[in-house]
Amino acid sequence: STGYKISSQPPPPMRHPPHIICHDPWFPPPPSPSPQPPTLPPPQTPPKPSPPAPPVPPPSPPSPSPPPPDVPPLYPSLSHTAMPRGTYKPWARSRSKGSGATGRPKKDGESEEGEEGEEGKEGVGSFEGMIEYLRREIEPLQPARLVTIGSSMGGYAAVRAGVLLGADVSLAFAPQVLIHPEERRGLELPEAPFDPFLRGVHAVSKVEDFSLEPLTKARP
Repeated sequence: STGYKISSQPPPPMRHPPHIICHDPWFPPPPSPSPQPPTLPPPQTPPKPSPPAPPVPPPSPPSPSPPPPDVPPLYPSLSHTAMPRGTYKPWARSRSKGSGATGRPKKDGESEEGEEGEEGKEGVGSFEGMIEYLRREIEPLQPARLVTIGSSMGGYAAVRAGVLLGADVSLAFAPQVLIHPEERRGLELPEAPFDPFLRGVHAVSKVEDFSLEPLTKARP
């Protein structure tokens, strides 16, 4: 009489579980949690490169033995012509305190050497001989400094002697640089008062077998 028909058959099975939504205005559902970003590992700081090892300095050369006390410098002076000592600057330096060996060419081309302005000693006859003479004079003196001085042709000799003697300083006043006549002619240099002398030295060099190298090629 109720109008409901009761079936004795069981309900068909559900293929999916029911999606149940419960809504109660008095008890709202809790808010769904906001998605959290994935946690990333902290960035790795690259290791700092180690500083390069400082270069190893080369071994310092042995310091020369100090000169004896109260030893003045030595000024080997070389003159450009056979003029009296002390009459041409800087040849007058040969008379200054500290000069222990001096030299100048004779008019005949030989070299004359003296000590403390003393003249009259026998010449050695060659530039190499003069260098050996100066070495023998300098070695026992052990000067505090060695300074070669010369002007014009003496300046040429002062530079060459300074290189060969290991001088601390070479003072060359208006040094002669080119002494070979052909080199001077090749550069069209004007005739100089000493050119006849250089031509004579050139003639002697062919017999004595020595070279007239320019000052720019001075080597030990």
